[in-house]
Amino acid sequence: MVRDEQLLGQPGQLLGIERQRLDCMLAEDRNRDSPAQTTGSPSRGASISCNHCGAALANSQARQGVMIMMSHPDQKAELKFVVTNTLIVGDIQRSAAFYRDVLGAVVLREGAPTLLRLGNVWLTINGGGGPTDDKPEVIASPPRDPNLLSSFLNLRVTDIKRCYDLWSSRGAKFITEPKVHASELRCYIRDPDGYLIEVGQTTSTARPLDLYV
Repeated sequence: MVRDEQLLGQPGQLLGIERQRLDCMLAEDRNRDSPAQTTGSPSRGASISCNHCGAALANSQARQGVMIMMSHPDQKAELKFVVTNTLIVGDIQRSAAFYRDVLGAVVLREGAPTLLRLGNVWLTINGGGGPTDDKPEVIASPPRDPNLLSSFLNLRVTDIKRCYDLWSSRGAKFITEPKVHASELRCYIRDPDGYLIEVGQTTSTARPLDLYV
């Protein structure tokens, strides 16, 4: 049996993921939003948890090193798509460093765009730019007013106090300390571009991640 501590790594350490299925997705995103070439190469393997605090998936498949995102009820069926969250930022390297060094994300590929693994999702970090032929009236830019909210990352954790202390020690700027709400403990971070990140621990279920696994 693989022990939990063998699956958890230091910030930026890649533990186990198949890279092939990321290539088409990344190439498509790169061609769509940026002419720049990427550098570096993704490593094999993947993180199954946000380092040290459990902000991710934690079930029997993950403990065996099998990514839930890569699993399928029909093992013969091919993966049809994966879901990533793309952040438009002012400085790709600065933003990637925040998600890697503070939240423990794994950098899978550097450049424009940069691809990271954070918990059970992928983050694509890219610079802004003007319209393209497939979105001719859209301008990509970081948030212009950080106090107007339309979308945000939501990190569901098993121990919010531990996350608060750990990520604060790594430089995270929390708006407040964790607050008690009806069904959860909750607080928020801003990343270097002003994107809001919720950190929440569910208290209405037997275990904090029961709703997600």
